[in-house]
Amino acid sequence: MRRLTLMNKNERIVGILHEGDERCVIGAHGLQSSKESEKMKMLGERFSSEGISFFRFDFRGCGESDGDESRSTLSERISDLLAVMRFLRENEGMRRFSLVGSSFGGCVSLVVASSQEIEALVTLATPVRFEKRRVEGFNELYREDIRKYDLL
Repeated sequence: MRRLTLMNKNERIVGILHEGDERCVIGAHGLQSSKESEKMKMLGERFSSEGISFFRFDFRGCGESDGDESRSTLSERISDLLAVMRFLRENEGMRRFSLVGSSFGGCVSLVVASSQEIEALVTLATPVRFEKRRVEGFNELYREDIRKYDLL
């Protein structure tokens, strides 16, 4: 395992690379979570034991990464995931990406997979409709931003 740091919009994103080959699964955590969740750690260990790289990271505003979680909207998290993919491609030689998104990280992964070349996509407990209920952790900025996306 190696700790990696990259920049997006002048803020640090911190992640852990479980090393394997040039195939890379990227783990996207949910709201009020981090790269240190038991789920993300287990996935990293499992994929790397099969020879597949796994990168788990903290979105900006979460865990060790810079930023303010109250501003970590869907758009900002999409930007982070795209920055992670670009960094891994340019600096670590990764060529094939798959995504595992948990909860709100699944929303991020769905949007990114719709516009990027992704080998596989797995979402876990991913909400796709937000308008009919209040979601803990969503401020008005989150609600306004998420209306820009069609997740279904």
